[in-house]
Amino acid sequence: ARCLFVNGTKTFVEGCHLHTHAGGWFAWALFLGAWTLALLMPGRFLPYAMFSGHAFVASKALHFSAYAVVAILSVWAHVPRRGRWLLLLFVSMHAFGSEYAQHYVRDRDPSLRDVAIDHLGIAAGLFLAWSWKRICAFPLITTHNGAPTYR
Repeated sequence: ARCLFVNGTKTFVEGCHLHTHAGGWFAWALFLGAWTLALLMPGRFLPYAMFSGHAFVASKALHFSAYAVVAILSVWAHVPRRGRWLLLLFVSMHAFGSEYAQHYVRDRDPSLRDVAIDHLGIAAGLFLAWSWKRICAFPLITTHNGAPTYR
């Protein structure tokens, strides 16, 4: 694990990878499964009422955020690079498929606008995840007799 040490004392998190091999897949599958169920619930059961006049903005922010999280989990899942692209392709198809399936759910309507917002969330999640991975790829600083060294 990568750590930042200052004068021999651990001062930063243990590493950039926040999961184990099985944990990454489990988190990805659990989150995507829960999000799929939420997308396919009848509209009147959704908790948008608590946002009163802001239900539209809240629902679109939820779409954006959920797909950003799925994209982050796709990057963090321990799969080869090609496999990550296949996961992201699956997530993209999920965005289209879940909107299409809403056509058959009471009080729900499919929306290409939601698909576009989903894909903006995917792009934001990719940017955040890959930025984090890039930051973690830099050599970490340790000190030796007060002078910084890199490893």
